[in-house]
Amino acid sequence: MLKSRDLPAHAPSETSDYAELMLRTLDDYRFPAHLHGSYDPAIQREIDASVAAFRDASGRYNKRRVQRILVNDKPLRGKRNVAVKTDQQIWAQVRKAKPDIDFIEDRILALEPGRGRISALIALRKLLDRAPARIEAFLGRLAEDRTLGDPDLAEWARISLQELALMQGAASADVLGRAVSDRPVRYTAGRVFDVTMPLFFECRAITQLGRLEIETQISPLWFTEIFGDAMAMIRARSFSNRLVLEKEVSNLHPDGSMHYEHFPFFGETRELTPSVHEHNYWASVQRPFYASGKVEDVDDAHPVYRDNAMTFFRLARTFTHARYAVEDKPMPESVRGLFFGFGHAEPELLIKKAGNLGVGDFQISPRINPHTGEPANTIFFGTFFGKLQGLPGTGEIALNEKPVHCDAEGRLDYHGDGSMAPDPIRPDDWH
Repeated sequence: MLKSRDLPAHAPSETSDYAELMLRTLDDYRFPAHLHGSYDPAIQREIDASVAAFRDASGRYNKRRVQRILVNDKPLRGKRNVAVKTDQQIWAQVRKAKPDIDFIEDRILALEPGRGRISALIALRKLLDRAPARIEAFLGRLAEDRTLGDPDLAEWARISLQELALMQGAASADVLGRAVSDRPVRYTAGRVFDVTMPLFFECRAITQLGRLEIETQISPLWFTEIFGDAMAMIRARSFSNRLVLEKEVSNLHPDGSMHYEHFPFFGETRELTPSVHEHNYWASVQRPFYASGKVEDVDDAHPVYRDNAMTFFRLARTFTHARYAVEDKPMPESVRGLFFGFGHAEPELLIKKAGNLGVGDFQISPRINPHTGEPANTIFFGTFFGKLQGLPGTGEIALNEKPVHCDAEGRLDYHGDGSMAPDPIRPDDWH
């Protein structure tokens, strides 16, 4: 049974988003000593610096939030994708002292099935600390409502109720002994990965501009526009110590082709119960950094710095179930967790766009900017969520139907056909 010590620390009467409670533990995080030596020394140095930085950042964020000077959480302006603008408008409510819960609930009911609707549901979960009984009741209605014709939404609501029951002290066997979906499962043997799970990220990016700190809250659909559409890719045989994250970035390449980036993660997993696993992972990557501040934008005055050692942090809890078993190992139906890393946003561009960054405007970076030699000007962190999705048409739950563009080690295979083709625009930059 899951013990109280295994849950995020919170007062017994407190109700909050489960991943948000996990985030509050970061200022006490310690890197597992026995994992030293598992990473290249350059990556390990990045990890050590990251641990110190996010302890400080999460401590300030959790305990001295009122000292933040400027928060950019307004709805997006200008000619933007309507769905992205709506998403940011919904998420702008999350940080308000008196959020408009009616507005978010109405959007959940009015939006079409898809990522925008699920993002709105995740935003509503972030308000559990302000209206727990109301939001729990609304989630309960969504979990049972068949008139919406949206089984993915209902399953997301059931996952949310599982997490609530877990926090409220219910026995884990009662809460998690049953999958949230009873739809048929499709699995294709022989593929590179056994699970390809789409993810939602909500991000808080804090950029230092002189003495000013600008915090930008980035909603899940806006995150996808800036960073790409992300999915977690898992192999049954390495479920307990590694995964690969793939990002698919639209509208970055001038010829309209997709851009792909991969992040191999390594670490350790604790089994909290047969159905709950906690994954403590760090990325191990060599990535380019673009002096221009824009991904893949290079000229004589603005070079690219290739093969920089980088990392970022991922702490997650998966809920696993035997109905998705591969090689007799239960695979995850859902995940929730938190992340942290260093980044760079070009100050002039940030000011010019009033914080409304677009694709390629923000770079994941080492802790030291390789162009200026100064510390990275941005830290980013937040929470993420994932669930196995139904296939269009059949509605079957898909374990590994999404195409992948790398090998099992996370090395770029652009066409996903084993040819290991490079990036078509900057072939020497990405691996």
